[in-house]
Amino acid sequence: MRLQGTTPVTYDAAVTFSGALQTGAQSTTASAGYWNSVGNPYTSAIRLTSNAAQPNFLTENGENIVSGSGIYVWEAPDVSNGQTGKYTTYSNAVGGGDFQQGQAFMVNVTATS
Repeated sequence: MRLQGTTPVTYDAAVTFSGALQTGAQSTTASAGYWNSVGNPYTSAIRLTSNAAQPNFLTENGENIVSGSGIYVWEAPDVSNGQTGKYTTYSNAVGGGDFQQGQAFMVNVTATS
């Protein structure tokens, strides 16, 4: 993230992860009726939206997400072309890609879960 009037962030720096590797299904507490920030807990990318027969976040969690809301992912500003940062909405209808390691996103859930 870049704050106005500050030096741009370097995105090619080394990042160190520590702790136990996460595998299988993971749980987190989220508040119903609110937008909750959730992060990818894995050391690999996870599929965001529908792609043929592959499992994906939205399909696996669809019953917990407010109908029609999708998820919001922060798209960092690109100083090379002057684009500003923004949230992008993804759903199985719109398509998308993968959540990278440590990447967070906003999701609105149907029940506290």
